Amino acid sequence: MVAYGAKPYLIVGLIVGKVDSMFGRNPQMWLLVILVVAILFGAKRLPDSARSLGRSLRIFKSEVKELNKDDKKSDEGDTPAKS
Repeated sequence: MVAYGAKPYLIVGLIVGKVDSMFGRNPQMWLLVILVVAILFGAKRLPDSARSLGRSLRIFKSEVKELNKDDKKSDEGDTPAKS
């Protein structure tokens, strides 16, 4: 079903199957993105950036786990005990 206000060329492309998403199966596109990132940030800064991104993701993941544990504990504490 087509959404109201959609652009006609996009609708035709979706029906025909010619509209490719950015994260499609095009390896040339990925090589171009990697090349642009390497040029912008430089080869020396990329490992440090990846390392700090990994640390940030680990910290975020541990904080999410802590929040889930806190939510479970508060949910268990809120239910009245059966007598």
